[in-house]
Amino acid sequence: EDLTGLLCESLASLNLLENNGGIFRTSPAARSYLARDSPFCQQHAIAFQRLLAGLWAELPAIMKDGPVTYDRAEMFRDIIIPSMAENCRCGLLQKVTGLVADLPEFSRAQRLLDIGGGHGLYAILLCRKNLGLQATVFDLPPVTDVTENYRARYGADRVSVLPGDFFTDPIGSGYDIIFSSSNPGGKVPALIPKIAAALNPGGLFVNKQ
Repeated sequence: EDLTGLLCESLASLNLLENNGGIFRTSPAARSYLARDSPFCQQHAIAFQRLLAGLWAELPAIMKDGPVTYDRAEMFRDIIIPSMAENCRCGLLQKVTGLVADLPEFSRAQRLLDIGGGHGLYAILLCRKNLGLQATVFDLPPVTDVTENYRARYGADRVSVLPGDFFTDPIGSGYDIIFSSSNPGGKVPALIPKIAAALNPGGLFVNKQ
């Protein structure tokens, strides 16, 4: 009982609980970010951080036996993409799409490619900011299954998916904007000619890292 009281007081100091005369209840912040039914729930993001922390905890074994490896597509589909989607909904998504929408060329754009777009939330929101915009989310085939889920959840009928590996597969052409967000491959210089060739004259490459 004593330890439980100390734990609750510690959580209250972190604004995860509210202390009302020794009666503790969930705080608004905890309800926003920890409740599974909240649109801002961070359960996947927290699980991803726990996974990363666990790798550091296993550092002696990793140094002795070699690195831990994961299937790239499954890692992105099941762990990284859901984590990134939760993270960006808490302000980054709104800020970045607001900056893109303020660009003079944005209101005239008709076709957008979200390269390595994962969850597709940037493409979905940009289509809501420009009602004449059609967007394509390009990513690895298992990842685009996740994209389809978000597309259906938000009724994004002007957003389509294009499965593939942008290092080896065609990405299409005739785009007014190519957008890349938090995508390690999006800052590989060798991709620039491919991206430039896919843009219309005067088109924009927007790269947020």
